[in-house]
Parts: sequence; structure tokens; C-alpha cells
Amino acid sequence: MRSLIFILPYCIIFAFNSFAQQYKVENEWFAHAGGVQNIHFSPNGKLLASGGKNDFKVKVWQVETGKLWKIFSGPKNTIYEVNFNSDGKLLACASKDGTVWVWEINSGKLIGQYKNQAVFGVGKKAFKAVAFACFTLDNNYVVFGGENGFVSKAKLGRSSGGAFYSPKRIFQANTHTPSQIKTITSGALTPNGKSIMITIDNFVQVIDLQTEQRTKIFYYPFDYLNDVVTVPNKNQIATWSYDGKISIWDFNSESITKTINASESNNYSSPSFSSDSRFMVSGAFGSIARVWKGDDNFVNLAGHKSIVRVARFSPTEHLIATASYDGSIKLWKQKELETAFDIPVVFNPLPPSPKKKEILYFMGEKIALGKIIELKKV
Repeated sequence: MRSLIFILPYCIIFAFNSFAQQYKVENEWFAHAGGVQNIHFSPNGKLLASGGKNDFKVKVWQVETGKLWKIFSGPKNTIYEVNFNSDGKLLACASKDGTVWVWEINSGKLIGQYKNQAVFGVGKKAFKAVAFACFTLDNNYVVFGGENGFVSKAKLGRSSGGAFYSPKRIFQANTHTPSQIKTITSGALTPNGKSIMITIDNFVQVIDLQTEQRTKIFYYPFDYLNDVVTVPNKNQIATWSYDGKISIWDFNSESITKTINASESNNYSSPSFSSDSRFMVSGAFGSIARVWKGDDNFVNLAGHKSIVRVARFSPTEHLIATASYDGSIKLWKQKELETAFDIPVVFNPLPPSPKKKEILYFMGEKIALGKIIELKKV
């Protein structure tokens, strides 16, 4: 901690304090050849799952040591999403090849494998990629959706015949018209966990998982939406749109309360919030991620060599993971807050009259003219 020095009385110095949060790289590793597409922390923050863009692998890392713990294979194309269940014992992935895979992490046992039904567009193009997969709160089902515009729910495990249970379609957004295929780009549970939210075109649509009925629609008029997440401990959600903006929505009124310019347009990523919701991190600002506090205050996390596809806050501590198409993952830790001193403002009053005897007091004690007083640990 730096000290303040006052020279009395001829030069009075006022130092103004400003506080800027700093971050340092706590750990980093090369995760996936060809780029990292997505990452997620486990609920206890001890594990980090990553999905490969070009190696099609799902990997699980120990956060404290940075060591690779598990590797899961099966999908034949880009891993669009990786997600833990609520107790961190199960892991799901969603792939561009139209499949969803669910494993028990400790044993490595496959407990679910599902296919997304293809819908054919103009020129017989197949729309089947799965954009998201997440678990219901009771951990009995995985919910997923993607290019075909369907939301499906599948029971985990095998039937009495030995086969994995078949997924049930609970929502349909398209009309099977080849020129009008509507694609689901993301999905997440609502703040109360009872419904699934999906982004599709300019909308967030909410489907109740019990009644399988749509209950809410959020409309963003400016561009397509790419991602939706919940804001911790608040009845709010956040969306990322292709115009490069992050919007914070009140879940009850379905209205936007705040908009942040996060990146250039025609890009995509996902916002992520600290557990107390005071800070937000975003990727896709080139090779830089940004940590936000409020609308305009941000700190850059620089060091990757290619675009930061996604950045996530740990759910248990002020730790951030950034994942890039350079194939690496970096873990960033919050430095201790330090006082940064701006250029001092100096006032030079006229010297006292030599004919008049001056007696000065500072902190209740007499001091001599011109004496230097050092204030420590301010």
C-alpha cells in the first residue's frame, strides 16, 4: 500500500483514488486441436467441461490443478454445448451431427444417447444439429433442441428392452415448409427451473416442462437472438443478439431493463454472471473477453491468439474461464483490489506574513512550519 505525503502548509496535496478491478491468468492449457467451442463449470466449481470445435471431443478438467481428468468420445461433429446436471455427476453434450450424449462422469458410463429428427429445407438440406442440452431439476430427463425447430425431452437410462428411451417432442416452432425452417440457437432453464427458454429468430420463447405449453414470449426487434441465460439470484434473463448487444430482461414483465454493446455485429457468444450477479463476462470481442460492472465499466482479458468464443464465471468463486478458437482455455483470477493514484492536484497558497507567528495543529498535535508528515497505510 502506498503512502500519502503532506507538506504543510505551503503545498497541500490531495490524491484522488480510483479503483479498477484487475485479473491475472491463474492457469491455462491447450484443450482442443482446432478450437474450443463451449465450456461450462460444474455446480461446485471444481470441474470444467469443454467441447471441441474440430476434434469432436468432450473433456473434463480439474479446475484447481488444470489437469485433464476425463475424455468422452462419440459425436462426429462440433460440440455446440456441454452441460452438467444440478449435482455435477452427469454431463451432457449437444453436437452438430444431430446427437445428444449423456454420461456419468465418475464411471464414464453412457446413460443416454439421442438423435434429433432431421427436417429438410431447400435443396434437401438436412437441419438436425443440436444447439443445446440441459437437465431437468429432478435429473431424470435431458431437454434439447436445435436446427429443426423442435424441443425434445428424453428420459435418462434404458428401457426394459435395453435400448435408450426415445425422446418426446414437446414443442415445434416450424411448419415443415422448406423455405421457412426456424432454427433454435440456444436453450436454458428459467430462473425457477420449471420451464425451458429457447432463442429462435427475434424471440425468446418459454415452454413449461410439465404442461408442455408455451407460457411467455420475449421479442427483440433489432436482430436475431443467439443465446439466453439466467441472471443468478434475480428474476432476470440475459440474451446475446447478432447485433453484438447483450440485453437484460425482467422475466415477469418481459421487457428490457438494460442493453450493453458487447462486440461487433454478426458475431455470437454468451453472457455469464458472477454468483452475486455484480459482474458479467462476455467473449467475442476479437481475441479479448470483457468483464463488465454496470453498462460502461469493463476490464479486458487479453492473451488469446484467436477469437474468444465463450467466457464463463465460476458459480462458486470469482474465477473466469475463457475459451478460444486458438484451442486454449485460460483461467483468470481476481487480483486483490489496489488503490490506484491519479495525478495529484496541488494547491500553492500564498506564504504567511513573516510578521505574524503561526501555530499549526495536525491530528491534535502542534507541528512546525514546513514539517513533512508521512501518512502510512491510507
